[in-house]
Amino acid sequence: MNEKVQLNEYLNKRKLPYATYKTETRGSEHKKDFRSILTVNGRDISSSWKKTKKDSEKECAKNVLEYLFSIEGQPIDITQLPKISPSGTPLVTEQTKIGDSAPQTFGIASIPTASNASIPNLPTTATTTSTTFEPTKQIYIASHHNPLDFFSLFKKHNYPTPHHQNPIIKNVENEIMILRLHNTIISLTDKINRIETSYQGQIKHLVDSQNRIVTSFNKLKKKIKESKVETIPDLKDFMENIQTIANEIAIKEEKVLLDHIEAMTGKENNVKKNEIDAINHHKNETKLNISKDKFNQMKTLKISINDLIKENLIDKEKLEKYIEKKELEKVQKGHQDQQSNSNKKKRTRKENNEDIQGPNKVLNTTSLNFSSP
Repeated sequence: MNEKVQLNEYLNKRKLPYATYKTETRGSEHKKDFRSILTVNGRDISSSWKKTKKDSEKECAKNVLEYLFSIEGQPIDITQLPKISPSGTPLVTEQTKIGDSAPQTFGIASIPTASNASIPNLPTTATTTSTTFEPTKQIYIASHHNPLDFFSLFKKHNYPTPHHQNPIIKNVENEIMILRLHNTIISLTDKINRIETSYQGQIKHLVDSQNRIVTSFNKLKKKIKESKVETIPDLKDFMENIQTIANEIAIKEEKVLLDHIEAMTGKENNVKKNEIDAINHHKNETKLNISKDKFNQMKTLKISINDLIKENLIDKEKLEKYIEKKELEKVQKGHQDQQSNSNKKKRTRKENNEDIQGPNKVLNTTSLNFSSP
């Protein structure tokens, strides 16, 4: 589908008159360049110079469509203004319509109530049977699907179009503006819902992590109670490691959420004021909930030996006896080491004395054996 047909359908959907191109030419008779122009809301939109009029009209229609999409929802008025060359002389112009079969329409045809009106057959009179009226009647019959096209024959090019002065059209424009505002509100609501869903997902992840940690801790308490472990001093270090790991997990998850909040905050400059207020309100509530959840989580994980004693998971007397036993064993081991060192010194001294007295004993034995009969 080429651009001319697309522009034709765009105007037809909005019940606007089909635009008429204004074509300028330059060059010799055998080598002409063409440029098509449309005036939309008092702004001239033209194509570049092309070798054929068809190409220039297609490019002009493309530029007009881009402009209309950029002002979507605003009133549209397409008019034709006389063009003057840079030298001050009028240019040679030709006018063609979008689409070969597109009917001409008057500007007031955009009124919704008038588009369904019909005009009765005109009576046959001397005026209507004249040769000047027959072409008019043929044109009217050819465009019977829109009877208001009939009045376009009496329109003068220099007559001002009463498009913006009609109260019905004013009402239509107001309805269009209301519809646009409604669509804007829907868009903002959708954005707020997406942001809220994202925050809720992060909070749910934190709550699930907390529940898993609490469940693991309860299982550990149950296991300690069932097994009645006596190596209590090692248990304190073990529980402190658990608390450190839980703190690291909570800090990491909080950092991820805060990074997400900062990323969303960086985009707030491109959002409407109402949306920014909603985001700030929701963000404050989210931070408050995070602080409460973090406090509850740390409070749950804050355990010590005294807490275990209070919950009757550890016997305090056994713990004190265990500590006294270990200290006594340490003292006894020190005494044993001192006694062992003392015995070792005595043994070494005795061996040294034996080494000194050994040769004399051998000599005495030898002399006795020698003197015996």
